[in-house]
Amino acid sequence: MEDGPMTDTLWQSFANASAAVGEAEALQSAIEQALADGAAVGLRADETDWTYESWSDEEDWIASYMIQSIKVRDVGVKGAARGMLSFALSFYRPEDRSGEGWPGGHRAKLYVGLAPSRTRWDEDTMVLDGSGASAVTEVRGGCRWWRRNVPAAWFFCVALDAIDSREALVREVMRPLGALVSGAEEAAAFDGCTATLVPASDV
Repeated sequence: MEDGPMTDTLWQSFANASAAVGEAEALQSAIEQALADGAAVGLRADETDWTYESWSDEEDWIASYMIQSIKVRDVGVKGAARGMLSFALSFYRPEDRSGEGWPGGHRAKLYVGLAPSRTRWDEDTMVLDGSGASAVTEVRGGCRWWRRNVPAAWFFCVALDAIDSREALVREVMRPLGALVSGAEEAAAFDGCTATLVPASDV
């Protein structure tokens, strides 16, 4: 094994991975706080504890995909139940290498989705390949992917590196989320957003 530049490159790669995990944990906390603060206008958590899952490589060395979920309902004491809200941070999945042509295919993403509790999004379903497609979703135009045969289940994607502040989190994620749940048209919900990864037209 050669010393020198190769060793430095490997060290830097793992240092970057370690830093990314720390940043992911901070973003997970920021998401939870933003929801608690009412940033997704009209929506509130229906329980106190989030559930967490992660995807790792076969050797379990690096967790490069993390998903957190919680039951939500409309604001108010008697707010209607809305199902399970999920946020997934995807730095890398093997699916990213399958397919091409979608701008979001080969980059880190934040998935934001809602689904009935019994068909909640998870680490196996809330993921797209390099062409912006998956076996369980379909595109109906606009900015969302919908779960086949589950009309109330959908998600949208945001470029993860664009979520670099509380303001960006609210603008790119929480505000459009609240608007969509409230029944706003997609054009209005995503107005002012700059990091939304839109589905390819032929997916």
